[in-house]
Amino acid sequence: MLDDLTEQGRSTLRKAGYTLQMFPMLQEKAGKGEAKAELALAWIYFIGEGVEKNNALALEWMSKAAEQGLAGAQDTIGPMYLLAKDLPNNYKLAKVWLQKAADRNERNAWNSLGVIYFQGLGEDVNVQEAIRCFRKASDLGSDRADSNLGSIYYEGKLVPKDLKESARYMQLAADKNNVRATYNLGVMYRDGLGVDKDENKAFQLFLRAANQFRYPAAQFNVAAAYYAGQGVQRDLILAYMWAKLAFDQGYKPRTNLVEILSAKMTPDQIADAQRQATLWLQEHEDKRAPEPNSSTP
Repeated sequence: MLDDLTEQGRSTLRKAGYTLQMFPMLQEKAGKGEAKAELALAWIYFIGEGVEKNNALALEWMSKAAEQGLAGAQDTIGPMYLLAKDLPNNYKLAKVWLQKAADRNERNAWNSLGVIYFQGLGEDVNVQEAIRCFRKASDLGSDRADSNLGSIYYEGKLVPKDLKESARYMQLAADKNNVRATYNLGVMYRDGLGVDKDENKAFQLFLRAANQFRYPAAQFNVAAAYYAGQGVQRDLILAYMWAKLAFDQGYKPRTNLVEILSAKMTPDQIADAQRQATLWLQEHEDKRAPEPNSSTP
């Protein structure tokens, strides 16, 4: 969520043509109550764009813009409070603003409310209310809510485990290009969990997550598939390439595939794999891996 919110702020400032030289002018306009200037200052302090990052000031200005009815502020302030763990009552205030946005059928607000209820942020855990919120968000088209529901039914910790229902929601999220759901669905097809086992379909899902999103866990599983010939023709050079890409992103599972492959390949093969990895990185510079937290809500 933090990465998404940060990128949203940067995008807002870019569209407004913001430069550091404009900061004094924005302060003056915001001081006079101009809502758009208040919103811009909020993002500047939240991101730390040329100033020291300050959640308290970010939320002070975001609140002013939201109270003036600026939709961009009203839809953002809830998630911002949710992340401002250094501020008192942040979860309580997050819930107030998120509920206002949810009442306007803002799907991300419904999903965030689900997270609050599911994790018991600032209150007791309420799984049924969490699922209700996630389903509402899902009905409105939220891929995150689909992924969250998929994870809930997959784990079966607080609700009965239901792998078929999990796979259904993971598919909905994957169809909306949710990277974690795409990867998780790959695992389910690889292992035959809630779906008929299909190693080729699993490989295609891993490859999609690896290529489109630079997701290191998916990159490793693509490497493992090439190494084992699981769902794809065996290819040690491509296995090494993908294993190295995952390793260089900090993905270090118990099985060190780079080390295993190095012992089985010639120096020329390794050099070829490393060259292909470099080319792949050059072609995918604009892609970024998702936040390194769990895929669960």
